[in-house]
Amino acid sequence: MHGLGTIQHYPTSNQLPQYRAPMPSGSPSNSPEVHLLFVCTGNTCRSPMAHAIAQDLLIRTPPKGLRVHIDSAGTGAEVGSPPSRETAEALASVGAEPIRHRAQQVTRAMLESATAVYAMTASHRKVLLSLAPDLASKIHLVDPQGKDVADPIGRGVEVYRHTAAALRDMVSQRLNEVLSAQTTGGPA
Repeated sequence: MHGLGTIQHYPTSNQLPQYRAPMPSGSPSNSPEVHLLFVCTGNTCRSPMAHAIAQDLLIRTPPKGLRVHIDSAGTGAEVGSPPSRETAEALASVGAEPIRHRAQQVTRAMLESATAVYAMTASHRKVLLSLAPDLASKIHLVDPQGKDVADPIGRGVEVYRHTAAALRDMVSQRLNEVLSAQTTGGPA
């Protein structure tokens, strides 16, 4: 991890490691926090890719005066499953390191604690809205254009690489949006 930031590990399988962006020297520990949650189906391909990419982008350009927590989860996760081998290969192709991760099922509590939630598809967003209709304003598609990110599972490593490259652009845009909103005081 290039010596920046920390990964915190929790004892239960339904609590995902959280990335905490490095704080600039002299930043108070009471700096504002941003908590991002990426959601797909099984939490072994797309959402861990988005999670790792966000972590990588934050390592490369740490936000000033903000603490950032990143999680990922699935709407139909087989709890405890590791990311696929192709996920790690795809992340390497975009220069991001895989995260230490085990699949977890998304919960209402996760949605409540997030500043912003990014679903991979409209179907995922619909499931999330059924869990927490009152949180609709912070549940978005990861693609700022509003398109679904197709599931690469079973489609070969090249499709995973294409998905990772697309996610890198989408996650970068979403990070810029949410971090800008936090520093200007606007909505995420």
